[in-house]
Amino acid sequence: LVILNSDEASTEDQIESLEAIRTYIDDIDNAISLVKLGGTATLLRYIKDSDSEVRISALNTVAEVAQNNIFCQNALINDKFLPVLTKNLSNANQDIVRSSIYAISSLIRNFQPGYNEFKRIKGIRALIPCLKSTNSNVYIKTAFLIASLTSGDKSVRDDFVKAEVFPVLVENLKPIEEYDVKQETTLFALSSLSLESDLKLSTEKRNDILSSLQLFISKNKQTENCEEMVNYARIIVDNLNAR
Repeated sequence: LVILNSDEASTEDQIESLEAIRTYIDDIDNAISLVKLGGTATLLRYIKDSDSEVRISALNTVAEVAQNNIFCQNALINDKFLPVLTKNLSNANQDIVRSSIYAISSLIRNFQPGYNEFKRIKGIRALIPCLKSTNSNVYIKTAFLIASLTSGDKSVRDDFVKAEVFPVLVENLKPIEEYDVKQETTLFALSSLSLESDLKLSTEKRNDILSSLQLFISKNKQTENCEEMVNYARIIVDNLNAR
């Protein structure tokens, strides 16, 4: 922290210090100590840094500080990290977007106060353009976050359905010849969102989706490493037919 708070630190010094912090906070107690020493104020400054490499390193550090650590999650929420992270989702640098999603995920998954704040600042709406990104890593991280958030909580699922995330995900369904992580994550998210949800699909749209999924299942049920994707597709079919 001394180096990071020094006006004389070079970019290389800053990145090395952030890397050292990430090693140090592998221990949850050390992450808590970092927060108690005022580390959140320093990190908040660096996730706005003009140097993209420094900024990305700081974002990854925030994600690791918050990971499964209620004390640190509370501190970061109270220090208004989420509005900055959410604003980063519209950054032109897709690596900054990807690392911001990582940090957001650490702050809101399995942490209701974090999710509530994310919802309050219209974070769900800010995530949607990430599902239209041409950067596969950004798309996959976004779809996985949506799937994880909505898989076990109907109220959260309803929030994402209301924001019309389902049709955006459907647009990303593509025919495949072999295992595809982007398609698997898309199907995972769709299977979560479609559970006991009123998707307000027209009959024509519902039939189009069902037809595409049935074709996907038929073509890939014997394909190596596609078992999970086929299973997700079957779940979506069952969910759509149940409504």
